[in-house]
Amino acid sequence: MKYVTVGELFRIERGSGKYTKTYTQKHLGHYPLYSGNTFGEFAFIDSCDYDIPCLTWAIDGLAGYMMVHKAPFSATNHRGVLIPKTADIDLDYIKFVLEPLFRQAKKGRFGDNGENEYTTLPPFMLQNIRVGIPVDESGRFSIDLQREIAAVYLSVEQYRHEIMDKLDTLLKHKIKF
Repeated sequence: MKYVTVGELFRIERGSGKYTKTYTQKHLGHYPLYSGNTFGEFAFIDSCDYDIPCLTWAIDGLAGYMMVHKAPFSATNHRGVLIPKTADIDLDYIKFVLEPLFRQAKKGRFGDNGENEYTTLPPFMLQNIRVGIPVDESGRFSIDLQREIAAVYLSVEQYRHEIMDKLDTLLKHKIKF
């Protein structure tokens, strides 16, 4: 493993503050616009700010949760963008190892059992967070090892979602006597 900082791996940006509800209503389109929401799009607009594979994170609200983006999109100022400085990193791998570190670094208010959380993780707090990247025998980042590890993480996530769906189905069934 080689440990490097987020600042060494990525150009760290904040999305644009120009994206408001009013803006989105005047600029309807097919490009997704992401905000601080940890799941799904805020709106669809007629332009995109990012057209490269990259990562984003929620700056506030449930701060630190991440998304992998492989298609054109835009981001509000409630979402940060990590643009890779190197091609030898796997974004899925980085998301799985970096997200817990981001969630640990967040600051803010937590409710009982984690509910009513309002936390923040602005771009300046990321620069020196260190992440481990597998390396090959020559000490260079190993994209193959990253992809192998990411595949395991993705499989576990898929199984977790399937189990949660089945549990939800079971909980919705009512038994009458």
